[in-house]
Amino acid sequence: MKKSSEVQGLPIISIANGAEIGQAKSLIINPEKRSIDFVTIGHEEWEQEGKAIPFNKIIGIGDYAMTIDHESSVIEMNNIPVANELLNRNTKIVQNRLMTKKGQLIGQAVEYIIDDETGEITQLIVKDQEGTFAVDGQHVVTYGRDLIVVTEDVVKESLEGTLVQEESAAPAPEHEAAISPGVEEQTPVESAEAKLEEASPSEEPLQEEAPSIDRWLRLIDDQQSQLLKGKTTTKDIEFNEEVLIPAGTVLEEEHIEKARSAGPEILVELSMNSGA
Repeated sequence: MKKSSEVQGLPIISIANGAEIGQAKSLIINPEKRSIDFVTIGHEEWEQEGKAIPFNKIIGIGDYAMTIDHESSVIEMNNIPVANELLNRNTKIVQNRLMTKKGQLIGQAVEYIIDDETGEITQLIVKDQEGTFAVDGQHVVTYGRDLIVVTEDVVKESLEGTLVQEESAAPAPEHEAAISPGVEEQTPVESAEAKLEEASPSEEPLQEEAPSIDRWLRLIDDQQSQLLKGKTTTKDIEFNEEVLIPAGTVLEEEHIEKARSAGPEILVELSMNSGA
């Protein structure tokens, strides 16, 4: 498990030649999968090109560096509409407010924890006027651009035993001030909104947002299909250890739909291994 802040800024090392190809810049969230799908790369020569690494191409995330097999794992986001669309949706967690489906304000996210093997967002670290506590990722209903919506039965979990608690054990006044003895383990959420100064936003914009997102996703799918149609695969595209689309296939809509149904990682792999 890694805190998001521990991943950002890490050098990215290619195992094939031992070269540093840049630094991990930002984590691109897939709100539907509740995971990190891509990591953008900070590099002075690539700043305008928008390059990234699909999370499933990452070999490991250590204390010193993030490793990948080869520089060929790097993609240009403009050539992968699904990656570009996720980036443009600007889904964020840190500094976003948490609200229940019935409009009860819980607090503000200050950090989150990811599974460094899968990219899954496993836990949010949240702060309110009483202190800092953890919220299990399974309670999240929606990761939005402006709000994170959670279930009504969400609980405030103690930070004891978490990455944040371990760090705060060292002398660090900021963390000590943030973690209050008043936060009880597994305490059902009560009226936290009364303790926060800002009013909770209405639920109506959340309900209205879904249709526009659906339309946007359909447009992205259409754009992806148009870019891939007529191209030829340069290698076998595999899924669950079976060949989904053989090398040399001239892509038609049915092949693209197969890849899309298998998941965004397979669609990205198809895009990376198809040529004119």
